[in-house]
This record gives sequence, structure tokens and C-alpha cells, in this order.
Amino acid sequence: MNKNIYLYSGILGLLASVICGFFNWCISSGIIIGLLSSYLYFYLLNMQFQFKDGEIKKGGILGFGIRIIVLALPLLIACLLPNYFNIFGAFGGVMVFRIIMMIMFFKQKGEM
Repeated sequence: MNKNIYLYSGILGLLASVICGFFNWCISSGIIIGLLSSYLYFYLLNMQFQFKDGEIKKGGILGFGIRIIVLALPLLIACLLPNYFNIFGAFGGVMVFRIIMMIMFFKQKGEM
């Protein structure tokens, strides 16, 4: 996966977190845990789908379950601890990575 996606989503996430920190720090902390969860999800995804000898090694149902739990965890934490984390901030943090990834994909697709 393109390393620029990690860099740009991190910069955008931290920038949004700093801006929201001036208004409500709960939103800021939600963005941070959502972004960290998204990073962990894609790290696990890259670890489980590896190319070996021309074929793809798949992670299986256990790996899929763990990845889904990793994505749902910041939203669950934000629901259980609303004094510390905002659920909309956590959702935004999870989605920042995907939005940047789609932008980079369509940008590369246009260059071909």
C-alpha cells in the first residue's frame, strides 16, 4: 500500500484533531482513537493477505473477525465513555483513512 496514504491521513487527522481541540477535546480524542484503529486495521489486513510463491495467503474467518472488532472498538469505546470520546469524532477518524485512500486511488487511476 502506498506510504503516502498513511502520511496524508495522519496529517489530516491530526490537523482535524487540533482544530476540534479548540472547541471540544472529546471530539479530538475521538478522532485520534478512530485514526489509530484504522491504522491498526490496515496493518492487520496487510499482514494477513500476503503473496507467497505467486498465490495469496488469506487470513481466514478469525482474521476477519479480529479486523471487524478493531474497527468497531473505537465506536464502542466512544459510546461507553462519552465524557472522554465523541462517537462522531471516532467515526470521522475511522473514515479519514478511507477517504484519503479513495482520493489517492482515483488520482493514480487518472494518471494511467
